[in-house]
Parts: sequence; C-alpha cells; structure tokens
Amino acid sequence: SIGLWGKALNYRSNAIRRAGLKSGMRVLDIGCGTGLMSAAACDVMDNSGFIVAIDPSSGMLEQAESRVPEIKIQRGSAANTGQENSMYDFLMMGYALRHVEGLDLAFTEFFRVMKPGARFCILELTKPDRSIRGKFLRFCLKYVWPILTLLKTRSNSARKMMSYYWETIDAVVPPETVKEALRESGFRGVRRKLRYGICSE
Repeated sequence: SIGLWGKALNYRSNAIRRAGLKSGMRVLDIGCGTGLMSAAACDVMDNSGFIVAIDPSSGMLEQAESRVPEIKIQRGSAANTGQENSMYDFLMMGYALRHVEGLDLAFTEFFRVMKPGARFCILELTKPDRSIRGKFLRFCLKYVWPILTLLKTRSNSARKMMSYYWETIDAVVPPETVKEALRESGFRGVRRKLRYGICSE
C-alpha cells in the first residue's frame, strides 16, 4: 500500500504542477478527503505556501490533518466553502466532483473565493470511451478490480466498495458538461487533458 500511496501522490503532484501550482501560493483543497491532494501541494510548494483543506466530513478532516499536519482544516462543502472573497491563488479538487450536487452553484462559489488570475485544477476519473482500450478499462474496473480486491483483502465489504467505486465512475458527469459549467460560472481558458484513458485533468 505504501507503493500505491506514493504513486498516487506523485500523479497528483505532477498534475497540479502542470496546472500552475507554484511555491508560496495560497491554496484551497475542496473535498479534501484523507488529504492526498494537500500532501501533493505541500510537495510541489516545498511547504512554502498556505493550504486550507475543507470537507463536509469531520472524520475525513481528521485523517487529512493527521496525514498533513501543516494544513489548516475547516468544515465546508462545494456549495458553501466558508471562505472570504478573492482569497486564493490556486483551488484544487481531487476525485470529489462526482459527489457534488449542482455544478453551477459549486463553480460560482469557487470563482468567488479565487483571486483574479488564480488557477483551478480538477482531477476526476472519466468513464472510458467505447474504443477497444476503453472497453478493456471498463471490464477491469467493473469486474477485475473488485475480484482482486476481494482476493487481496479477504473482505467482501472491500469488494463491494470497489464495485461502488465503478458505479460512481459510470455515473460521473461528462467532461464537456463540466467544461461548459465552468465557463458559465466565469472561468476562462478552460481545458481538459485525458491521461491513461480514464484520468481527466
């Protein structure tokens, strides 16, 4: 699991660096979960910036704070971050967009708390396309990954969790819908990069 955590952190670090995160920035991590995005931001900025991590779950916030003691944690949601206007140089959301209800409300809120010229990076898994590669990815995510999880953990609950994970990917909002909602909320220069056939930045 240490190796997987390292790969996950490395991918996040590279993605937010590509999106424009630099040393000394003031960062808001929305839907921070267990703190992987915050840890990646600390890595990119070499602990030179200031990170506020928000999540509606107090349990997730405790885990994030435990993983990244340098951050400031606060209860908050996508629609109500609890932050002041024009505070942040960089906003990020890692694999939490699928849990957001009402993209327009959330993106308008994000735009409000960003400084002029700030950057926003969303990382999300995208339902694979209908190509041969895409069909292979679908099969692996829907069937193979849950079975491998069961064999490794001997836990049927873990298998069910991985099956649910596929269901969230299958139901994710299409990238073009996300891009249009960003533009309608005031964002400019909106673009998407697909990596590994399933990872959208």
